[in-house]
Amino acid sequence: MPLIEAAVANDLIASLSDGGSSLSVGGSSSSDAGSSSSGEPDARLQSLTARAVAGELLATLALRPATGDLARLVPADAVADLVAVLRGDELLLLRQPDRGPATPGGAVHNLGALPLADCPIGTEDALVPARGPAAVRAYRRALSRWELLTGAALFGLGSKALDIGVDYVLQRKVFGVLIGTFQTIQHRLADNAIALDGARLLAYEAAWAQDENLPTADTSATMAFLFAAETAFKTTSEVLHFHGGHRYTLEYDIQLYFRRAKAWSLVAGDSRAAYARLAHRVTDTGTGTGTGREGGLKEPATGQALPRTSGARSISSSA
Repeated sequence: MPLIEAAVANDLIASLSDGGSSLSVGGSSSSDAGSSSSGEPDARLQSLTARAVAGELLATLALRPATGDLARLVPADAVADLVAVLRGDELLLLRQPDRGPATPGGAVHNLGALPLADCPIGTEDALVPARGPAAVRAYRRALSRWELLTGAALFGLGSKALDIGVDYVLQRKVFGVLIGTFQTIQHRLADNAIALDGARLLAYEAAWAQDENLPTADTSATMAFLFAAETAFKTTSEVLHFHGGHRYTLEYDIQLYFRRAKAWSLVAGDSRAAYARLAHRVTDTGTGTGTGREGGLKEPATGQALPRTSGARSISSSA
């Protein structure tokens, strides 16, 4: 069950169903999000929202704006009933009648065995809960929340991998000696424990910044995500190495942690590009709240330019 994507998407569509911008259903539009052309709350949007929040429908979020009529490599799309995706300056909510937890389909093969899939956009199954600056702000907020929660999940993954490593080196003997007594292994385990503690603290700080609606909230979420991704991969990689030849067998759980540590972070794109954008955001303003050297709105997972809208700041800045 893709808990993070479902939680983020549910929060997003619930906030939009409460109102905030324009809505278009089947070509009609109105002045308020979540409202029909007659000004009344849109019944379809509210019904989908209620069913998603109740767990009857599984919703997910596309981490990249759609290109034309396709959103590529959407996390959990292969098993999702609903997909929230930004196309142009419109935030779409797509109903996938042919996919869901009971009828998965279209998954792209990947290292972590995740239900990634491309999502075709059909207007007949699409609601438009928001457009313009409100849509971009809502999408930006959802991406930031995804980074925060995924960073926290990666910290948990790395911590469990470290526990697996400690247990293994205290059992495995080489030439009659426990490998856990080797100083090199002890040093690497200690370094990983310290790094994971830093990842935990960054995740806590990012969560606090979002709760307090601080201007650095988005930057903190990106920092927490990137550091946790790097730390989780390094930890799982070294623990995998401690397992020696056993690391190649599926019977040992560490191989799954290693693959997931890499796959979870790659869903958001190239981390090197993300680090470069983060550096621009921090150094260009000193607070991480500016647009950066690139200018305009940028989607944090890929750096893809988002539509320019009056009164909206960078996708990388705070909501």
